[in-house]
Amino acid sequence: MKSLKKEKKIIIFYESKHRIIKSLKTIIKIFGENRNILLAKEMTKIWEIIHKTTTINLLYLFENKKIKKKGEIVLVIDGYKEKKDDISDKIIKTFKILKDTISIKKAIEITAKIHKIKKNKLYNFIIKKY
Repeated sequence: MKSLKKEKKIIIFYESKHRIIKSLKTIIKIFGENRNILLAKEMTKIWEIIHKTTTINLLYLFENKKIKKKGEIVLVIDGYKEKKDDISDKIIKTFKILKDTISIKKAIEITAKIHKIKKNKLYNFIIKKY
């Protein structure tokens, strides 16, 4: 599941009523407390429930028996949304290697080209962090 942390597409899990609490705790640990999640229970039945919330709130609802652990449970987790200043470790590593041998300006320019990101985005990140 850890490999799915930065998956940009939605992730769908069919979950057992016996594992739902443990699975939600794992999801929170990996994806964070505020990742949007949709719960679909008993789909195509009269008592179908669809509830969109955050991962931590869904866990709270199950633990406090606001939602019963019965029936078919499908979890749909929102895809990863890249933050504006989210620069990967790989990009930072490239920049650090280059800045030791060439000017910061040139290092930013080359790093941006290598990783196909905007120079301004990288420049703003570098200014804030270094």
